[in-house]
Amino acid sequence: MRICVSWILARKVIRTPFRAFTQNLSGGNLNPRKFMRKDQGSQSNNELQKYVEMAKSNRFSEKEFQELFQPNTLSTTCKDLESLSKAIFIFRTFTRYKPKYDGQIISKLYQRIIPTISTQNARDFKSSVNTLVNIWQNMERMRMKPDRNDLFERLIRDHLKDLTNQNFVYLLRMIENTESFYQHQGTLKENVNQRMKALDFFQLANILYVYFRSTQNMNLNHLEIPDCEQILREISLKYPTLGKAGKYDELQFNKSITKILNFLGDCLLDDEVFFKGLSEYMDSKESVLDLETLSAYVYTSAVLGMQNTHPNISTWIERLGKRLQSERQVSEKTFNCIRKYLFANERYGINDPNSEALVSMMKKSKINTNTKNLISQRSVRDLVAIWNHKLGKKDDVWLAEADQILANQKWEAVSYSITDFEASVTQILTDLGISHDIQYLVNTYHADLYLPEHSLIIECLGPSHFTLLHRRIRGQDLIRQKYLESLVMRCIFLDHEAWVEWNKRGIAQLELQSIIPVSYTHLTLPTIYSV
Repeated sequence: MRICVSWILARKVIRTPFRAFTQNLSGGNLNPRKFMRKDQGSQSNNELQKYVEMAKSNRFSEKEFQELFQPNTLSTTCKDLESLSKAIFIFRTFTRYKPKYDGQIISKLYQRIIPTISTQNARDFKSSVNTLVNIWQNMERMRMKPDRNDLFERLIRDHLKDLTNQNFVYLLRMIENTESFYQHQGTLKENVNQRMKALDFFQLANILYVYFRSTQNMNLNHLEIPDCEQILREISLKYPTLGKAGKYDELQFNKSITKILNFLGDCLLDDEVFFKGLSEYMDSKESVLDLETLSAYVYTSAVLGMQNTHPNISTWIERLGKRLQSERQVSEKTFNCIRKYLFANERYGINDPNSEALVSMMKKSKINTNTKNLISQRSVRDLVAIWNHKLGKKDDVWLAEADQILANQKWEAVSYSITDFEASVTQILTDLGISHDIQYLVNTYHADLYLPEHSLIIECLGPSHFTLLHRRIRGQDLIRQKYLESLVMRCIFLDHEAWVEWNKRGIAQLELQSIIPVSYTHLTLPTIYSV
């Protein structure tokens, strides 16, 4: 009894001063329990960090995931930008390839926390920008479209320089080919130039690819080329450093090389100095090149007509042919690589012994009209037709089926407008009394002008059909010409620059008259009428 009374009195003596102390701190309104929880945010971040490490090492169970992503749990663990970033990373890592998770809980979490970031002062916002970009990137990868509100504009305007190089490249990739890129193009390019020396090989390759993607819907002209050439020069300087900082990621290396090649080919940038350096470097790294990179290389070379910069291109094509033959299954990736191989083989007129076997491999797969790039599927049909024509093969069942499948697509629904160049040629044909059809559909191709009495197709080639620096006709047009000639049609190209010159000299009609009466023969490519 005495012990109990003593214990009660002791508690009273200890609690009274402590309560008075806490009340003095807050004017009598401080809850001691809240006072003791001031480190709860850092504790929740530490707890989330454990889950991040578990997710990285694939030690995160379904039960743990369900417990963490309960709404009640998230409301206590995620209260700031850092914890949001970790939660999104955990969600993306665990739910990858698991379509049953829709990510709605992440969207709600984002909408609850982000408004608090908008009101941050400059100093706090500066410390948040890299975390913010990581959040956007992970949400984009989950096919989610985060509402950036005014945060993006504020970041671009005041804090672009505060991003790490990696996050700066992430930001460019997120806004490539969007209105935001065009609106802030000057600021972004200025920042690229400032970072140029510090960016590594892979980051430069990504930026180059962003430039390509963002100019696909614009008319690429020579005013934009110096930016790209500067990046290409810097990439060339990075080659020797790739193996020195430890073993580089071969997958990342191949992807970067492929991006560079895609940029050169799609923008028709025939920079011989850079391409020669790239060829020499790829020669030294042949053992780590995968099929996609090797096929992208020979394809880009064929598109740009760069055989002079790499005299051993035929060896590379044969090497690619052997590797493709060793593939056991014709997957979509292999199918596309075979297409690029045959394209280069026909463009350069190389009689590679692997060609026949690869054509047979490719014909095991049907034309896939579900693909986003129907043009590449048509290219496959063209290459098989050229191959058959070269060998004198007729009545190909696969080819007939491919023609039927492609003919059923909505090629005729495409809206074409006649150019001034085509109108000028049309006017002269009309004056000469030569019957002709405009935008005549020939096996899914819209020929600029078709002269039925002469079985002649005239293609009026504007600037987009020539490479930017050396004005070589692009490989796709030469392959198209071969395909049309396989249909026993004569096909000629008129160069727009030559046509302008002929008009200035008043000889356009005479030149056109001299071309048309020529009887059909299988012409040696390229057949370009120029001054």
